[in-house]
Amino acid sequence: MTSNPSPNTGWACSFARSLAGFSRAKSLATVLLSTAIAELILVGPLLQKLVSGILNGDSATIYTAAWGQTVIQYPSLAQWFFGAFAPIALGAGLIVALALRAAETPRMALGVVTLAAGTFLSVGDLIGLYVGGTLSWDAAIEAAAFDYLGAAFLGSIIVVIRAASASIATSLEPSSAKHAFVSGCSAILMCGGASVFAYYLGDFFFRPLPVQMDLRLTPGARGSIATDKATKEEDAFKVIPRGVDPNNVRWDSPDGNLLADWSASSDKAHFDLSVDLFSGCMVPSALGEKKPTNSFRLQDVKRVSVSFAQGAKSLAIYGSGRTGELTVDRGNVAQYGIDRDDATKKNSVWEFVDEASLEYSSRDDVAFYLGTYTIDMADEDTAEIQPVSLHVEADGKPYEIVIDAPAGMSDTLISCKGVSAARAFRRGSAKLPKASATVGARVTLKSRPVPFIFRTATSSLKITGTSGWVAASELDDDVLEKSSGGKIWFTAAKGDAGLEVNGTADGSSKSTDEYYAFGDLHGEYEKEGRLHISGTAEVLQKNGIRRNPTKFEGGLSGQLALIGGVLVTALSTLVVTFRKLIATNAAFDP
Repeated sequence: MTSNPSPNTGWACSFARSLAGFSRAKSLATVLLSTAIAELILVGPLLQKLVSGILNGDSATIYTAAWGQTVIQYPSLAQWFFGAFAPIALGAGLIVALALRAAETPRMALGVVTLAAGTFLSVGDLIGLYVGGTLSWDAAIEAAAFDYLGAAFLGSIIVVIRAASASIATSLEPSSAKHAFVSGCSAILMCGGASVFAYYLGDFFFRPLPVQMDLRLTPGARGSIATDKATKEEDAFKVIPRGVDPNNVRWDSPDGNLLADWSASSDKAHFDLSVDLFSGCMVPSALGEKKPTNSFRLQDVKRVSVSFAQGAKSLAIYGSGRTGELTVDRGNVAQYGIDRDDATKKNSVWEFVDEASLEYSSRDDVAFYLGTYTIDMADEDTAEIQPVSLHVEADGKPYEIVIDAPAGMSDTLISCKGVSAARAFRRGSAKLPKASATVGARVTLKSRPVPFIFRTATSSLKITGTSGWVAASELDDDVLEKSSGGKIWFTAAKGDAGLEVNGTADGSSKSTDEYYAFGDLHGEYEKEGRLHISGTAEVLQKNGIRRNPTKFEGGLSGQLALIGGVLVTALSTLVVTFRKLIATNAAFDP
């Protein structure tokens, strides 16, 4: 005895028959239809942002209502289009396509898509909210509401596209063998076209446009800069420009790992070495003219290296700015600051580096100071004086000098005194008479007179280290102005500055203003120590407020009229066709 299925079980039986009767043609049709649906599903998040921004946002602009002041990176057309092949999009498309196999009429298809797609998207959103730590009743209800409304809208489009693609396939290829292929490809083309239109709709409302920026930071500003890793070192902007007087350069390294290497670069050049020891000297730059105290000397040296076993923490260079060139190379990221003494009209610049090298090439005498601290911070509450070991190597011969200072706190800790270097090198040790906070060595390479003039550098001094502040002070305006600028990829700055965006001044400024930009930028110094950063900014913010307008905010009325006309025409056609299909509810062509 057989029984007919009841109306309540008819849909389930139809779905079961569709699965059982899957043919190769139906499998192909399902795969093609799932790809077409995946293209439409991509549009969902964009439309949700657009609608939620209009309905719930507190801003007068659609972009700010949806994204706040964040400058998003809108995808390229290729990234957008091929995003349909992401596993989650294809998975959702396949689920909806399989469910549609049982939907023989437009009304059934609308219900199936709304239920299947809405449930799938809601579960995905809930999982995302939970993982992101933002799950709440309000967020869950809003996500589910948008997902089911979006699924209903998706269902209406699929009803129209399925009917249209089946009609196209029947008219072009009535044979059942090729009908599924033509119908599926037609659906992909129509869904792809709708997705591309949605992409350009989002591009109009949601893509921040690059702007031409001119930022002039006045002395007192602080910030950070970065260059693209592909930028050559010689093309990158230098906070400390090439060619500054080395007498005004100092490097302080908290990690204490500075190493100095000097070498003669010409066989015809001859240098004599002298080493002087000092204790308690807190301003190494002031030692350039300090008279020696019983120096250690060697004649005609070609290579010298200096370091401390505990790590050197400070460096200063003394040399002739007329016959030398100073270059500071660092990683692609650095913090910086610019300052100016209004009384002397002198400027100073500094940068904090993670890893850097400083090189000074000269045709004259070279002198430098390398120092360290004798105080060891044993713990948070106590500090003790410890011996330090100076290592000097001249033409392959090593010298190790252990310098010991008595314990105790007195005014001699920061009283700059000379120490007999000749005795220390002879004995391999030195005992300071009183407590001292610092110990250092001033190394001088004095060139011997020759009956000709060198046209190129005769020696090179290289300092390497992995952290610290590198500073150049007492700089005249023309030293900075004449320095060559360079490329910058990113900058963040705080301070008084003048900002122009696309040639228009961006309001007043104050010392607490903060700026953030990245793009194809160029940095250079101007009059009175100002730092000028200009170029095309993909992202520009002042005090956290976006300065990159969208096309909609930019007042492109012609494009808005075109998009509005196309959108109204497409939606009108969709609504009229959908209402007709739902009203007749005729079965889809097979």
